[in-house]
Amino acid sequence: MVEVMHLLDDFALCAVNEATAWTAYHVLLDVLEFAGLPTEPSKNAAPSQLMQFLGVVIDTRAQELSLPPDKVTDINRCIQNIIERGDRPVATKKLQSIAGKLQFATVACMQMRPVLSALYRAGSHDRFFTRVPAEVRRDLRTWAEVLNGATPTVSPIAWFFSNQDRAFTSTWCGDASGHEGFGAWCRDGPTPEMFHEAWPGEEWNQGADDVSSTVQELVPLTIIVLRHLQPHCSVAYETDSAALVAAFAKGRSRVPRINRLLRMIMTHAVAMRSDVRVSWFPRESTYQRAADTLSRGDFQGFSRLQSTSQARRCKIPDSLLNQVFQGT
Repeated sequence: MVEVMHLLDDFALCAVNEATAWTAYHVLLDVLEFAGLPTEPSKNAAPSQLMQFLGVVIDTRAQELSLPPDKVTDINRCIQNIIERGDRPVATKKLQSIAGKLQFATVACMQMRPVLSALYRAGSHDRFFTRVPAEVRRDLRTWAEVLNGATPTVSPIAWFFSNQDRAFTSTWCGDASGHEGFGAWCRDGPTPEMFHEAWPGEEWNQGADDVSSTVQELVPLTIIVLRHLQPHCSVAYETDSAALVAAFAKGRSRVPRINRLLRMIMTHAVAMRSDVRVSWFPRESTYQRAADTLSRGDFQGFSRLQSTSQARRCKIPDSLLNQVFQGT
């Protein structure tokens, strides 16, 4: 079996083995010659498990897509040029250009798509020059950190050939209580765990400075991603907080603590070459009621609601808790 992908006059063939790939390669050349469509020999690429197509490096051995080094260098140069100007006006076309390049870069780091919204908004007008908002410069710095990270920026090929309802490696339900703490449980996955932790101090109780329900709801999600997200895995997180779903979809907020937690989640997901999905479930659902009992430390209540669950109670390491709380 051979799959044919094309965009205008660019063709790529995908075969199950090398012999089939060579056969398909020669057949395609013969067909094009018969049709009177000449090819440029220097642009013909023989069958390989590592090739560049439409500006993306395709590695079928690792099953990954990545950006070629020259594109990463060009994007970094554009980002630095804008950041170095501070709040001085820049040509709107430059903002639109870097937005387009970063949109293309999401092929290799899909988790960073939400970190484009502020840039789109800043360049969505017909003025010749634009003052770059602080939030845009902040997002560009995040992009630079991701592109220059120790782990290559890649996306699994499977992400581009599966629907949105594909199976996730694990599915978690989490919740947070204003003064009692937070908790979550894995309702489907290889590590059936549940946990509850209290807030580390009054400064994390709801109503304290910069502490909203959204900040609190982000804490268990951040812990799950940092603790359980492994290379090439994916985590689905279910919450009854519509505000959390919205903040995660945007990838940014005016609240510093929310931004810090979102960045921890996204940069770790990119480093792990993994995916995180957050979806809303009604508070009255059995899954969310169980998560609510854990947020209050009511393990007996959880057992009554989820009597068949195999989730075992676990203690979150202090080092991880310190990383989440002290880093925000």
